[in-house]
Amino acid sequence: HFGSKEGLRDACDAHLARAVERINEQVRADAAPGQVNYVAVASAALSPYRGYVVRALVEGRAAPFFDTMVGLSEQWLTEADAARPDPPDVPTKARATVAAAMALSVSLLQQHVSRGFGVEVFSPEGEHLLARVLLDLYSHPYLTPEQAAEMRSRLPHVEEGDRA
Repeated sequence: HFGSKEGLRDACDAHLARAVERINEQVRADAAPGQVNYVAVASAALSPYRGYVVRALVEGRAAPFFDTMVGLSEQWLTEADAARPDPPDVPTKARATVAAAMALSVSLLQQHVSRGFGVEVFSPEGEHLLARVLLDLYSHPYLTPEQAAEMRSRLPHVEEGDRA
């Protein structure tokens, strides 16, 4: 049906991208405005396909799936940025790319996270702990705005054309 292994992989990746979009729509429809549970979206999308997704991402494949996660992150960040008192100084797409990578990293590092938690991260107990940890991390930043501004001022200036 798919012509080759690569064709089958492409079809699987496209299916995963559509699944993420559907789950995102469900979560957004059920959530109050601004209250989307991003971890739930990533977890629900990956749950039945976790092994395939982890392997595909590690091998550098599953681009449609990852790109969909980035696109959804861009939407969420754009909405969140509207409520920010300070405008972001880095592109939304760059932040969305890192946010998607971070959201997927728990699945990629499942064994290590589970070991650190002392419980399987994708068990009900582990998912509850993960949600609490993420809420704590996101609600208590490592840096104050002043510390971030000071560190930002010490970064070397790189012109747009100078990036590698």
